[in-house]
Amino acid sequence: MTDIRRLAPGVSVTGAVTVEDISTIAQQGFRTIINFRTDGESLHQVSSRDARQVAERLGLEYIHIPTSKHELFTDAVVDAASEAFANSPGPILAHCAGGQRAAIVWAATAARQQPVSQVLDQLKDAGFDLAFLRDDLDAQADRARWQTGVEPDVKHPCHVSDRTKAAA
Repeated sequence: MTDIRRLAPGVSVTGAVTVEDISTIAQQGFRTIINFRTDGESLHQVSSRDARQVAERLGLEYIHIPTSKHELFTDAVVDAASEAFANSPGPILAHCAGGQRAAIVWAATAARQQPVSQVLDQLKDAGFDLAFLRDDLDAQADRARWQTGVEPDVKHPCHVSDRTKAAA
């Protein structure tokens, strides 16, 4: 397991997890593991079935949301991740091969709840410089309007352009 990076209160991400790492994760106080790897990504990767068995034996909740890099912002992945982050016992440790995919999926879910600039700041504080994802995260913030055709009651702060902020 690579280093663990805290994204937000109760949510951290890391890279690939081995069976032995799951015991360490439990000892560190995590209560849920969210696995964003697809089974078979690498030759020596622990299967989600085996990881689930070990995690559950140790009293951890285990959620598998297999996600390729092409699926990061799909509704299926972001909706499943939103549900997992919102309703699983914390603290939560999400993982993928290197940690970045898990961080991006978390950011997509967070952008639906908080200003995109805040999400990007949290990512940067955790060591992920993902500012290039701003448009994708803005799109996630706009999902409610896209799906219903109705503007949200409260204008999301990230919808104000830097030019508008400077003029105010």
